[in-house]
Amino acid sequence: MALFENYEGRMPQLQPVLEKYGFKDFDELKAYNNSKGVDAYKIVEGIQPICFENAKWAYELGAAIAMKEGVKTAAEAAKRGKRTVLNPAPGAALSPQLLKSLYLITPNETEAEIITGIRIHNAETEAEAARSIRAMGVQNVIITLGSRGAYICNDRFDEAVPAQKVRAVDTTAAGDVFNGALVVALSEGKSLEEAVRFASRASAISVTRMGAQSSIPYRSEVDRFVP
Repeated sequence: MALFENYEGRMPQLQPVLEKYGFKDFDELKAYNNSKGVDAYKIVEGIQPICFENAKWAYELGAAIAMKEGVKTAAEAAKRGKRTVLNPAPGAALSPQLLKSLYLITPNETEAEIITGIRIHNAETEAEAARSIRAMGVQNVIITLGSRGAYICNDRFDEAVPAQKVRAVDTTAAGDVFNGALVVALSEGKSLEEAVRFASRASAISVTRMGAQSSIPYRSEVDRFVP
């Protein structure tokens, strides 16, 4: 529920929107989302203007939003000078209109294959898939490659960034941690390459721990991480 988080403090503005869709508060909205899935995102249309007026430039849209309201949301964000980041999980075909509105997309190998039809099995196909997605209109492409790192493709960078070498015990949250850390770094003004390296460190720490939320590192851990 990326577009809804951190808005509880502005309930006087949001309460009428919630009530319009039959929700008394955020807890009820979240419970509905857990039981019904993407249907809860119908409320994005009402919250969207408040988000655009007050939120930072970076949005991370989960595929649940992308498949329902993402095209309209990403296009409106681009029109207002905002930048939309899409982690297209679970993998699905994406519309050309959505792709052209994105600042950044971060598929893994499987998701990149669904988007492009290119099966990634070596360095050449990594590059081919990333360039293919960029040719669809996305400004920046990062294909996450697990223990091999990530492939970055934009107008100034077209190569792989190696992963941090660690002993992995549980990769459950690796992708989510990578994407969250990536957007944090970008929102702080880091370059895409710097942000990928920051996200790689965060993800590397997470895979050395069991669990999902319990594996997410503190910022201080990422800053001082040495593999």
